[in-house]
Amino acid sequence: MSSAHPWPTAMSFRAPQMVLNEVVEAEFNATQLRDLARWMDVKLTGASKIGYIEQIVAALNARLAAGGEAVFAGLSAEQQDFARRVFTARDVEAVLPRSLLSAVWARQFDRDGDRRLGEMLSGLRRRALIFPTSSLQYGLRDVFYRWLPFST
Repeated sequence: MSSAHPWPTAMSFRAPQMVLNEVVEAEFNATQLRDLARWMDVKLTGASKIGYIEQIVAALNARLAAGGEAVFAGLSAEQQDFARRVFTARDVEAVLPRSLLSAVWARQFDRDGDRRLGEMLSGLRRRALIFPTSSLQYGLRDVFYRWLPFST
């Protein structure tokens, strides 16, 4: 072995830091932003999408800063339970493969609930809690999701 170490160094599982403004801009159109703002009790001012994004990101960051239950405020009981289970299954800074989400879902709910899992993930996406990522992770073939940047 030509390496100075007797074993290879472990791959970092941390996802690169995401810029929330850019992610929200890519994920939501103006109508979806207004729906998200209503759900978060944010009174949007102005008429520009960029302005909406800034106001919503400020509200999301306030929820993150409040921590704990504030992140889940307004979610259905089923969404809250699922999100808490996933939090305990994976570090919040790591990407979430759909296969892991499916395994967590199957343990709590029915085994053939792939359609319902899709609805759950869509609901959490609409509430800006998780976001899909298109990057292939470590050569694995799966669909990956990211949490809001809880560590910032």
